[in-house]
Amino acid sequence: MFGTAQVYFTQYAIKTSLNVKTIKEKELPENNYSHLFKDEVIELTGAASKKKYPKQLRHLAIWDEKNEQVIELITNHMPWSANAISQRYKSRS
Repeated sequence: MFGTAQVYFTQYAIKTSLNVKTIKEKELPENNYSHLFKDEVIELTGAASKKKYPKQLRHLAIWDEKNEQVIELITNHMPWSANAISQRYKSRS
């Protein structure tokens, strides 16, 4: 019997300031994705934060049409496209 693979995906909307270092700015898709403003690979730089999570993270800024505001997300899920991550966030809210 084969087990099914599960993907554990953590995603947070940023509500307060967070000390981060940008490692890489990822190129945004040009067509039909005007809701995407930022896609970066980051590291936490605060001593306590970096100790708790030393790995790289993904930082996205997306336009939330429903609330007419920019939402900033941090996720540990690196393989998905920025659009897939933004759509997953939108489906949760």
